[in-house]
Amino acid sequence: MNECFPLRFNLDVCSGARAPDPERAVAALFGLDEAYVRRCAAEFQNHVCACAQETDAALRGRLRQAYAGKLVAFFGDSITSDRLGYARIAAKVLPETENFAVSCTTSVQLLHALRGEVAARMPHTAVIFIGTNDACEQGGRTQVSVEEYEKNLKDILEVLRGCKRRILFTLPGGTQYGEQTKARFNAAIRRAAAGGCTLLDTSFAAAMEGGYEPDGVHLSPAAQRRAAQRLFEILDDERGI
Repeated sequence: MNECFPLRFNLDVCSGARAPDPERAVAALFGLDEAYVRRCAAEFQNHVCACAQETDAALRGRLRQAYAGKLVAFFGDSITSDRLGYARIAAKVLPETENFAVSCTTSVQLLHALRGEVAARMPHTAVIFIGTNDACEQGGRTQVSVEEYEKNLKDILEVLRGCKRRILFTLPGGTQYGEQTKARFNAAIRRAAAGGCTLLDTSFAAAMEGGYEPDGVHLSPAAQRRAAQRLFEILDDERGI
C-alpha cells in the first residue's frame, strides 16, 4: 500500500477539484484501468475503517460523547489530506470533522486560506500540521525561511484563537531536509505553541521501521495510524473542555 501514494495523491486532487467521479477522472488522466483505480480507492477506505475500528472501543465511545456537536477541523498539506492519513481515520471515530488540508500547501498559503475558511464557523478544535513544504530544501535554502514560518504559524494560531483547543504537530523529518533544518523548524513550532497550544510530537516516525513513504517525505500508513492514535489520546485527555 505504500507504493500507491501517487494514486492516493491524484485521487485527492480530483476530489478537491470536485470532479463528479474522481476515480474515473484519475483513470482517464493517467491511462489507468478504471476498475483498478476503484479497487484501490476501496482498499484505502477499508484500511482507514479498519484503523478506526482497532481504536479502543471505550476510547471511541468517550470521544464520540465528548465531541458530539463539536467540530474538529484539520489544516495542513498532503500528509493531512492523504487518503490513508490520520485525519481520515479520525473522521471515522469523531462525530464531526472537516478536512481543509490541501496538498503542497505552505504556511503562507494556509494563512491566506484560513481567514476565509474559518470566518463562517470557528471549529471547536483545530488540528494543524503544516511546515513540511516550508522546510523543503532546494539549493541550500528552504522554501520558506524559518523566521517567516514562525511568524506565519503565530498568525495562523491567532486566526484560530476562538477555538477551544488548538493542536499543533511537530515536523516528523524525512529525507527532504536535514536534521539541522528540522531542529530549527521544530524549535519555531514550540515557540509558537507556547501561547496555549497542545503539541503532538511526531518524532515517533523516525524511530519506526517504514515510518515514511518511499519518497522520504510523507508518513507511511503505519505512521499515519500512530499519529491518529496520539491525536485520540490528546483529545481524550482534553475531552469536555
